[in-house]
Amino acid sequence: MSDLLQEYKEYYAVRAQRYANNENYHNSYEAEKKLSDAMQSCNQLEEFKQKMGNLNQLCAVALVKDQNLMENAFFNEYKEIVRAAVSERILGKVDQYEEVMDLIKMTNEEETRGMREISCDEANRIFHHLWKMLDLYEVYSMAVVPSSYQSKMQEGAQEYKSSITKGVESTHEQMVHWDPNFKLNPDIVTEHRHRRLLPFKDEHIAEQLQKFKQIINL
Repeated sequence: MSDLLQEYKEYYAVRAQRYANNENYHNSYEAEKKLSDAMQSCNQLEEFKQKMGNLNQLCAVALVKDQNLMENAFFNEYKEIVRAAVSERILGKVDQYEEVMDLIKMTNEEETRGMREISCDEANRIFHHLWKMLDLYEVYSMAVVPSSYQSKMQEGAQEYKSSITKGVESTHEQMVHWDPNFKLNPDIVTEHRHRRLLPFKDEHIAEQLQKFKQIINL
């Protein structure tokens, strides 16, 4: 056996071994093991081209599958359903591919789509950023003050209301570039991925949401 053939055999054996006994890379190990077995069966290096077939490309498919299985499990554990949807779509398609370039194209398309979906989903957190303005609007609009200060307080309330509506309008203008059908959905902030960022009681959030929707006419 030539030294070069032995080196190739050792190389492919190590490629497979790095995934051995790692449950997160089960598919990669199986694919790499098949490729290594093909290499180990060669008596001459020239045989490998025929025996390899598309096994090398299937290793790439297996790795994409393993990576997205891990990503999907992680995001589902933390109830990040919009982010988890990206890996779910990739996993639903990955076994259709045997050519690496086609696989790369598909995953890039799904990840780009996912970035747009995540941006539109998280745009609803404008509610989080406007929380203090909602409080100030309520303070100024409901303040009990001498008559000489009433117009000033109402003027302040209108300024805060205007800032809230302008913030929503600006958010909408930005998001329609990513999704022409984008529409703000305030109630979505009660879902876990958004709710976890609000350090308030449910009843307080419900009050603020009602106020918010009234101001922006939703």
